[in-house]
Amino acid sequence: MHMIELKKYIIVLAGAVVCFGCSKSAQPDNPLLGTEISFETSVISLDGGASDFDSPDTKLDMKFYNNSYIWEEGDKIKLVSHSTVSDNVQSAEYSYLSDKWKSTAPLVWEEGGAHDFYAVYPATASFSFDDPVSTYSDKAALIGVEIPKTQTNNNLGRTYSMAGTYHVDAPMGRMTFEMYPLVTVLRFVFTNRTGTSLRVVPTQLVGWDETAWPSEQLNLYGKYQVKTEAAEESSDYFGANTLESSLVGFTETPPNKSVSISASSTINYNYGTWGFQVYVVPHDNYKRFVLTVNLTKGSGTMQTKTITYTNSGNVFDPFKLHFLNVTVY
Repeated sequence: MHMIELKKYIIVLAGAVVCFGCSKSAQPDNPLLGTEISFETSVISLDGGASDFDSPDTKLDMKFYNNSYIWEEGDKIKLVSHSTVSDNVQSAEYSYLSDKWKSTAPLVWEEGGAHDFYAVYPATASFSFDDPVSTYSDKAALIGVEIPKTQTNNNLGRTYSMAGTYHVDAPMGRMTFEMYPLVTVLRFVFTNRTGTSLRVVPTQLVGWDETAWPSEQLNLYGKYQVKTEAAEESSDYFGANTLESSLVGFTETPPNKSVSISASSTINYNYGTWGFQVYVVPHDNYKRFVLTVNLTKGSGTMQTKTITYTNSGNVFDPFKLHFLNVTVY
């Protein structure tokens, strides 16, 4: 299966029932009440071409290293439903089986007004409710995230993410949840211009806040919490999908100043490229990243280099993906 760009779509099922001799009270306003909630998840692929490099708003590519669909068989997410009228909360775990999300105890559409929905990956992530900051959410989602100190090729394609759909007023046939990262994503892309083979072995990453004086090295990994809520008012009964996330704080004692990277590749061709991803804590004030990498040109001697990436005039936005490129001559 080849990775494709998934486009958001929502299917609305509408039906009419004619019943002679039935009272109005015996007939529900919406035939989907009490039926299983149906949904799919959408993540925009970043492997579609050069135009992706021009999109600072790009959402998370959860499967960078495999040419397959975003989810793997057996992946699990947590789905939470909250009634804004009754304040009732439902929660269930769903597994990705045969290209669909399935649960042994699926959520159902309830009576009682609008609903908020939260989809969280992975299902093991802690989830609770918190007081919202905006006026568009009745509750904010508080989610626990853990970024490992050492990151490898095997785990760089998947990370914590969530979707939220707020104030859905009426049951529908299927909803689409767009997944947003709960981390800051850095994609490093190396281009070989040496005229020979190039061995690339990244080893360490550190990040700095230079918005204050003196500059401060930031914590890049560990356990922390993110608060997420609606960023705009719902425009129709489908609900609002735009999310606003903020870093609440660490749930373990820092310092966790540098990420170790266990990844490597040989770029055999001139103008060839190789890329890898690193996930870091979503601070608001990253200004500079420094990557340590071992480079070997052809049969020459390995050299250790430090590569500095500075976002001129701006900070690196949290909860977004950033392309950090380097050409080696």
